[in-house]
Amino acid sequence: MRWPILRRPGGDGLMHCSLLVSICGATMSDSFPPPSAKPASRPIAATIAAVFHNEKILLVRRANPPDTGCWAFPGGKIEFGETIEDAAVRELLEETGVRAEAHRVFTSVDVFDRDDEGGLRRHFVLIAVLCKWQSGVPVAGDDALEARWFTLDELNECKLALSLNVAEVAHQAAAVFAQEIAPTNPNQGKDMFNGNSPHNRCSQK
Repeated sequence: MRWPILRRPGGDGLMHCSLLVSICGATMSDSFPPPSAKPASRPIAATIAAVFHNEKILLVRRANPPDTGCWAFPGGKIEFGETIEDAAVRELLEETGVRAEAHRVFTSVDVFDRDDEGGLRRHFVLIAVLCKWQSGVPVAGDDALEARWFTLDELNECKLALSLNVAEVAHQAAAVFAQEIAPTNPNQGKDMFNGNSPHNRCSQK
């Protein structure tokens, strides 16, 4: 089976399919329908939650393949009739026990899953939502081995096994947080983001 091809909307860069994992935070079988002989006629929408508290961002360590043991964002498929924001906060609560308020969408990624002949089987649209922490201590749900807070500096180091592009998306979220949420919360975000967006310096999958 070929890896899915991922593209950012409006861009021409290709990314490894682990970004699908990092943005969904759940198993492929749990988050998305399995491939079928008949290609899906419409894109499948999914979401992730990026939430900060005390200048740290919340990640979960995956319990299931692919990327078992890697740290990723909590998230999953958007249910029928559910808004993007509602899906993000629901998945966050289900996977970590943390309650949050959705602030806004800050990035999205197209995922094209192709068969061995290059035919398109599934098209995922993964939508990242910045959320404002309300309450709760992270406790890993069924799809995670662990759930915990990390500083942005920790995501740039080589000590953590991260799904691809987790550090990049976290820095994008931090930039929005610093501009739109931190100014209304003087005790948060003062030192979290300094205007730079370093990528993970480690070799990733």
